[in-house]
Amino acid sequence: NFQTIASELELLKAQGLLRADVDSVFEAKTILALIDGFGLNLVLDPEGFGADLSSQKFESWVSVLIKRLTLGT
Repeated sequence: NFQTIASELELLKAQGLLRADVDSVFEAKTILALIDGFGLNLVLDPEGFGADLSSQKFESWVSVLIKRLTLGT
């Protein structure tokens, strides 16, 4: 659930690994929404949005998220 992810994000903030102004609850809900969307697309369009593409896109998104939460870009 999003509370677990938000708690982990708060720990990262406390360790100085995330910006202090990061909204952990919002970011946790965003992460879950993305995961839900990938899962839904895998079910609705497994040929057009397969596991390989999902994995590549998720990794790309996580990379952008990390940069945004740590560098503010």
